[in-house]
Parts: sequence; structure tokens; C-alpha cells
Amino acid sequence: SFMLVVDRSGSMTEDGRWTSMLSALTGVTDTLDGMVDFGLMLFPAPGLAACAPGTVSVEPAPNSASAIRAALETWDPLGGTPTAMAIAEAGDWLMASNPSGSNYILLATDGGPGCNTGLDPNTCECIPGANCECPFGGSLCEMAAQNCLDSVRTANAVLTQRERGIKTFVVGIPGSEVVADLLDTMAVAGGTAVGGQHYAVTSESELIDALSSASGSTIPCEFPMDTVPSDLTSLQVTLDGQSVSRDETHTSGWDVVDGNLKLYGATCATMRNGQPHELNVQFDCD
Repeated sequence: SFMLVVDRSGSMTEDGRWTSMLSALTGVTDTLDGMVDFGLMLFPAPGLAACAPGTVSVEPAPNSASAIRAALETWDPLGGTPTAMAIAEAGDWLMASNPSGSNYILLATDGGPGCNTGLDPNTCECIPGANCECPFGGSLCEMAAQNCLDSVRTANAVLTQRERGIKTFVVGIPGSEVVADLLDTMAVAGGTAVGGQHYAVTSESELIDALSSASGSTIPCEFPMDTVPSDLTSLQVTLDGQSVSRDETHTSGWDVVDGNLKLYGATCATMRNGQPHELNVQFDCD
């Protein structure tokens, strides 16, 4: 199960960000439809308060691309950025619905997390570009607190999911550069950092590449075999119609280990490049 947790805060209306996100997400889910069980959570939750936790718009399932497209086209960006609550909600949903399976979260956001009214707007670090001033107190301070940078709680939410076995990929789109260090910390906590960093993108094409790379990396390179031939020289493996050689050094190609067919090196990388592939394994049963 692969939950797409997508920021639909008001800032996503700027510079065509929402349009690029919609195009990239639908393109990737269309490409990998049937290979990855994609689901969708939008935050803040559509139709509710500005800081409402995310809700699952599409449950992770095979062939869910069309439902994800419809959900993204239904709702426009609006509200704040309750990232920590969305991550926690997504994790709880995955654990309840798929407790023994492989679960992943992909967070796509354009800015710093907020919506933590437990922070003091007069002393907190403000989300870059937002206003946290609250000189007169009262209910206005609760609104101002929504603009405090909710860094600790959000990083901890990602770490909590990792401890539950749920990895979180972090994709920062244009606008998120000002909180790049925090997104890097979240990617490390989520167990998906590449060179200590999150997926930072500056264009729609880079966004497509990042989404494909993240989702494609969850494709397995190990497959259980119901029957293992006694003579492995009779086993023939092809990937997309091209013969793949056995490699007992496990540098590249394939081998059978403990009853599982395993792919290594460039062969595994090809399987995980975000494109659909056909792996065929056959041998002479006699």
C-alpha cells in the first residue's frame, strides 16, 4: 500500500503548483497502475477547517489511478498545512487496513508544516513568509499559532511511522526551498533519504522523475519460487524479453537464495526505475 499524502494548502495555487502536481501524480499512477496499490490523502481535509487533518480520498488498491485523478480534479487548494497530523492519520490508516503488508507514505508539499496551536506565536519560529505576530492575545493568537513552524512534531510523526515499519518519502516542490533542511531531516527519519536529502524538485519533469523513483523503489527484487529446480542451469530468466544471466557473486543479474529468486545490481535497478516491466522465469520441470 502506497499512500500519496498531498499538500493542498492555499499556497499550492501559486505558480501553477497544483496543476503540476495533478499532472505528475496522475501520470505516475497511470504508469504504475496495477503494480503499486496507490491511495490518496489530501491535507487539509477537503470541505473542513483550514487545519483539519487529512482524510483518505482514495483507499490504496490495484488500478486506482482513475479514482486518484478524479479526486485531485474535484478539490482546489485551500487552507493551512497540518503536515504532522496528516502523516499520523495516514500511518494509522495503513496500520489498520494493511497490518501485515508493506506500507509506504509519499509526502508531497510546497512549504513548512504548521497548524500546531500548542505553540506560542510570540516565541516560536515562524513558517518563512508567514506572520506569527500576536501582540494582543486572545483568540487571534490561536490563529497566529497556525503559522508557527511545526518542525519537531512533524519530524517525530515521520519517525513514529518508520518505527512502525512505514517508510516515508518526502518530495519538496517549488516553494519548499526555505525549509529544505527540515524536509531532509524528515526524509532521514522516514528511512528514504538519498545522500541525506529529500527529493527536491524545481519543475514538473523533475517532479515526475521523483515520484516515479520513489514509488518504483518499492517494487520488489526478490520473488518466492514455489518450485526450485535442482539444476539451476536449466532456469532461464528474461526481463522485458532480454535474457538475464545468473551471477553467484550477486553483483548483477539473478540468483536463487533460500528458495527465492533475487535480482541484483543493474537488473534490480531496472525493475525499480518507475516503469512497468515483465519478468519471466522458466525451467524444464523434468
